Amino acid sequence: MAFLTVPADPGFPDVYQIEVLDRVKGGAGGTANLQAQQLAERTAFLKALADGLTAGKQPIDATLTALAAVVTAADKLIYSTGADTFATTSLTAFARTLLDDVDAATARATLGAAPLDSAPLTGMPTAPTAAPGTNTAQLANTAFVQAAIAALVASSPAALDTLNELAAALGNDANFAATMNNALAGKAPLAGSNGQAFSVASATQTQHAVSAGQVQSQALTAFTSSGAAPSFTLSPVPALTAYAAGQRFRVKFNGAGNGSDTLNASGLGAKSIKQYDSAGNKVAPVIVASQLADLEYDGVDFVILDPLPTAYCPIGHYSGLGLSTAGSSTTMTIAAGQAANSTGAALMTLASSISKTTAAWAVGTGVGGLDTGIIANSTWYYFYEIRRPDTGVVDVIFSLSSSVPTLPANYTQYRYIGAVPTNGSGQWVKFIQRGQEFWWDTPVLDFSGTTSTTASLLTCTVPRLPVKAFFDVYIASTGTYFSTPDIADVAPATSAAPLDSIGNSTSVNLGGQVECWTNASAQIRHRERSAGQNMYITTLGWYDPNIRP
Repeated sequence: MAFLTVPADPGFPDVYQIEVLDRVKGGAGGTANLQAQQLAERTAFLKALADGLTAGKQPIDATLTALAAVVTAADKLIYSTGADTFATTSLTAFARTLLDDVDAATARATLGAAPLDSAPLTGMPTAPTAAPGTNTAQLANTAFVQAAIAALVASSPAALDTLNELAAALGNDANFAATMNNALAGKAPLAGSNGQAFSVASATQTQHAVSAGQVQSQALTAFTSSGAAPSFTLSPVPALTAYAAGQRFRVKFNGAGNGSDTLNASGLGAKSIKQYDSAGNKVAPVIVASQLADLEYDGVDFVILDPLPTAYCPIGHYSGLGLSTAGSSTTMTIAAGQAANSTGAALMTLASSISKTTAAWAVGTGVGGLDTGIIANSTWYYFYEIRRPDTGVVDVIFSLSSSVPTLPANYTQYRYIGAVPTNGSGQWVKFIQRGQEFWWDTPVLDFSGTTSTTASLLTCTVPRLPVKAFFDVYIASTGTYFSTPDIADVAPATSAAPLDSIGNSTSVNLGGQVECWTNASAQIRHRERSAGQNMYITTLGWYDPNIRP
């Protein structure tokens, strides 16, 4: 008989092994059931043993699992950081002495802390500084107390920063107010009785009281200037210590100005003198000798508040300003004169004649007058009187533009005064001017050809503006009609409108002087009654209505 090999277990026999020759026998104790019986006994034993181990024990869960994962060490305390999560923190020997204290009194004794009620403080304990004016049970530290004392003293001088010093200063008089009232009652009032005014001497310093006489005579504000244009000076009494906007003086000018005047008050530095124009712009002043003017400093300039009346400036006003040249010359002379600017806002006066060369513009006479670029050959140029409102300076400029020149800096006012061309060498062509009429010194032959019954345009030697051109015309054996291209073309006739401008109905050659308006391109239109006849047209000059629209 043999047995199956199993792990040794005290108290149990080895498991029987059925042999080949064993007869199969069932029932209790039978060979066929022996192994099952032995295994069942072992199973029952193990179950009873396992039940004994788990009896009264908590089943394993996430919390126990998390706790089991915590790594412990000496002087460490496990604490929860969340659901089923744990960590450790230091637990010092000092902390352990507090953990076994049964109440607060025992804990304070362990800590050596003073009681909250009437604690005896030692050393230099501190407390938060209360806000100024705090009136509560809050603890007041020395900083709060010092601030309160400083506020009470309020920067008083050292000799009056205690109650004792104040009392001494008041003569230790408990009735100081009554004493002072009684003393003041015996003093003379500033406004005397019986209408007697309080008298003051004439003020000579800025802190002095001013007398009525000084006010009436404006002795402190009315002064006569010194110096000469353009650098006037003023010496007010008392002297100014600094300029300030709003300072106002009544000034009698000792001499005439020149349009670029300044005033230096009390040696504080020269400030420009200005006055307002009708548009509210500060412009150059007009100052005459012995003029009385009310001046106010506006923080930048001395402004004349009561300027002299400006000259009447009718719109379109024009006088003088004639152009002249020797011909084949780079110099143009402009006569003295005056004209309203293009908007009629200002009267521009050229006090004396001025000459301008074909060089780039510069202010003054004998210098260039071209607004931009360089002078071109055989080209029309348009002359303008110009003015600088801030200084009142008037000059002349010429330009390729027949409407608006390129103005120099600060020059904003202009007026067209005429047009002249250059020759093939960039020099002025000679002419004479009579008012608004210009006549060539040498007439120009602008047409030499034959007549046509079809209208033709002829460019004349006149400005590129609508002007009235003057011609000498020679025509053979027919008639011609001149008209501006700005109106409808009409065929000429001998007995119906528009008739001939010049002509005849016979085989006779005819000559004469004709005038005709041009368009803005200096063109006229001519049309003849018959073709193939000789015709010549010479431009003599023109009338320029644009000078005085």
